[in-house]
Amino acid sequence: MPTATTKIAAHPLFTREIRPLENWHEWLACWQAAESTQVMEGLLHYGFSVSLGGESSNDKRYHPVERIIFYLTIADGWGDRDSLESVTDGNKKYALGYDAKGNTVKKTPSELRQQVARKAFDMLCLNFFRTELEERGDFRYRCKRDVYEKMVVSEPLFSVIQNFFRVEASRYGNERRICNLTGREYELSHNEQHAVVFLLNLAKYVWEWEKSPENWSRRLDREDADVKEYFENTLARLNAAKPWVIEVLNELGELNLLREWVLELDKACLAKLKEIATRTEIRLRGFGGTRPVASLDEALYCDSEAAWFLAVHELKTREHARLEAIREAEEKKADADRKLEKLTATHA
Repeated sequence: MPTATTKIAAHPLFTREIRPLENWHEWLACWQAAESTQVMEGLLHYGFSVSLGGESSNDKRYHPVERIIFYLTIADGWGDRDSLESVTDGNKKYALGYDAKGNTVKKTPSELRQQVARKAFDMLCLNFFRTELEERGDFRYRCKRDVYEKMVVSEPLFSVIQNFFRVEASRYGNERRICNLTGREYELSHNEQHAVVFLLNLAKYVWEWEKSPENWSRRLDREDADVKEYFENTLARLNAAKPWVIEVLNELGELNLLREWVLELDKACLAKLKEIATRTEIRLRGFGGTRPVASLDEALYCDSEAAWFLAVHELKTREHARLEAIREAEEKKADADRKLEKLTATHA
């Protein structure tokens, strides 16, 4: 116990300057200098809370999209160690301490890369993929829509998102998988579930954007060249992404989400559905193994949801045309009846 004459040493934190990172520019400099996984993970943990700059005239202001793209780039491959392996790694391993039994814990360079990538993914889930869409009527609806329109589906970011959640053939077997998601719904981590909800919200947004009430004025105000160009460029970007959305929804088992827009499927969407349906495999009783289906009817027989969508689209398109023809004929008849009634009244 210290006595009255004991000199208490100053707290060690008083001996050094402690301050937060000033902005994203400084954060990037620290990132470039970092070499250990611990420092990298620490920077990633706080990266979303760092100012994007612009506080002074000499301070560059970064766009929020730039930070999200950075995190997506680092996180790519977090769930696939093989994709983060390098031929230069050799047999190199790093000792990371000891486990509960006293055994040395060692990790390869690819495992360390995966660890850092996983941290970036987790921070995306907490700070970006939780951007949800509100239902119409909610006072936050317009604000949330603005975030999607100005950021999520913006030209620099949307393509990066599509690449991050690209659908690829598995290296093992004939299955396909969504990159950066580790498995089906029951296998997903809590953070991955945030990413899935984000993808489902994005799918809805892509399909309903053109006919949303917020865009009525844009469609009508075609005299404004800037508005017209923005509307047409955004619509083209979203339409081009629809086959990717279909592929993602199919892998998530959520194609039914598009039931509302089945009549709006264009040629590219129908081609993607056909491609998915024809990847279905059929197993015949009494014969070993499987084979790809030989027709869309076989795919439908095998309960392919993509084949079902194609069948429903064909039926609804046919019936829609028939009912429209009936409606037009009835309108013409009603118009003719009105004209006849008017002529009869005139000559009466």
